[in-house]
Amino acid sequence: MGAARFEAALDADGWPLAISMHTTSDPYDRRLVPAGTHKNGAYEQTVVCLDKLPYFIPTRYYEVHKLNTHVPVGFRRAVGWGVNAFYRESFIGELAYAAGRDPYEYRRELIARNPDYPNRDDWLNALDMVAEMSGWGTPLPEGWARGIAVEDRQRPTLTAISLCAQVVTVSVSRRGLVRLERVDCVFDQGFSLVNPLSVRKQIEGQIAWALSDALWQEITIRDGRTVEGNFDAYQIARMADYPPMINIRFLKSDNKWIAGVGEEAIPQIAPAMAQAVLKVTGKRIHSLPFGRQDLSWA
Repeated sequence: MGAARFEAALDADGWPLAISMHTTSDPYDRRLVPAGTHKNGAYEQTVVCLDKLPYFIPTRYYEVHKLNTHVPVGFRRAVGWGVNAFYRESFIGELAYAAGRDPYEYRRELIARNPDYPNRDDWLNALDMVAEMSGWGTPLPEGWARGIAVEDRQRPTLTAISLCAQVVTVSVSRRGLVRLERVDCVFDQGFSLVNPLSVRKQIEGQIAWALSDALWQEITIRDGRTVEGNFDAYQIARMADYPPMINIRFLKSDNKWIAGVGEEAIPQIAPAMAQAVLKVTGKRIHSLPFGRQDLSWA
């Protein structure tokens, strides 16, 4: 549970000059949080993805506000970095949209301008590979669009990463029904994977989870009690909702350990879908889930 406010200034060519980021912090039940904290006193999962930006923006300001709530809040799959990746990747996509630039090429250029970011070349390779896999730039039917997102789960206190880039292909009916039609995914295998088939199955399962997370999963509070008591009120993705095409390739980098594969393909789905919806409808998605928002278009 959290909220954020992002602002940026663009130059005449559409490239960011400065960014200001404000987020709520530490939205976990204190009994569940490990002892390790980030240097500013906030739990590291609160700032991951935002304390270091992969995109070159000359002037950066990041402010974290601690949040204490009377509603007990636990972990969600993809934990803090899933939320922050939605903020960051959605916002970068909106900057590209505002600048009138291709979101893949926009990301690539901003990463290429940031030579000090760890594993920058792997980020560029992952973006290029997933764009090629998806047929990026080729025509799609009316009401269809692609979105792209990338993240590496680099936590402030760890050097191991799990780089994952994804392109989603989304269809939006004129009445606003959103469907995930295809996912192309590039996953960093580091030195090697012990069981590549198991990794593929993990990624496929995470895509189903991320689809539910983007479109439906939510807990609401009314009169001090949760509204959703069971799965009749808490919608998740069924077999019919799952995209008919999933393509997965592994990026051979040979230069690092990976941090894991239990949640690393989740955070990219929601912001990538949001960018695709923006392209079709012109409507910006600023909150999750968005499956019940009015996304109709003419």
